[in-house]
Amino acid sequence: MDYLLCYDYSADYLERRGAFRDEHLALAWAAQAAGNLILAGAFSNPADGAVFHFRGETPAAAEAFVAADPYVKNGLVTRWRVREWTTAVGDAAATPVYPKSQALPEKAFRLYHNARCSKSRSACALLAEHGIPVELVDYLTTPPTKAELQELLKKLGMIPSELVRRGEAVFKEHYAHQTLTEDQWLEALMTHPILLERPILVRGEKAVIGRPPERVLELV
Repeated sequence: MDYLLCYDYSADYLERRGAFRDEHLALAWAAQAAGNLILAGAFSNPADGAVFHFRGETPAAAEAFVAADPYVKNGLVTRWRVREWTTAVGDAAATPVYPKSQALPEKAFRLYHNARCSKSRSACALLAEHGIPVELVDYLTTPPTKAELQELLKKLGMIPSELVRRGEAVFKEHYAHQTLTEDQWLEALMTHPILLERPILVRGEKAVIGRPPERVLELV
């Protein structure tokens, strides 16, 4: 998770910072060396504040930085706040999001998942442990289109009926005793996305179902 620490500086910041700047910079570089601080710097013209980009499971590192910063202790900072930041575009984005109108970049990862599913959560945790930025697609909130499903099936090397979760209540209610064609199963997946097996990790022209979750590492 990414966090932005934002400072507002006092009107006399430039005149007073000299006595505290080395200690402030040492603190910032130590946070960077620890892997908590990604990028930081002050505004210019006017020099009325600064922004620090932290990354971690919680905002604790950013808050600890504030508590130790001589700029804060000595009144050079008049106001500070930490905001959770969803980074969606760029090579360093923690949760990249790509336009559906474009092909997924060859080296990019996209995970179709259900946050309520333990297997999906485990797959997300494994990818995070390996430092892999992945676009998360909640397929219940944003169901894949017919074209997306067909592309997924192609990358998985599967047919629609093989992608159906047969333990779901929707399956038992509507499909348990039916014999459907593959086209009809595709329509069923579009009508009831809860039937889609999960999680599914996509990278380039390959995809894998994360069951068990460790299978997602096959594409890493």
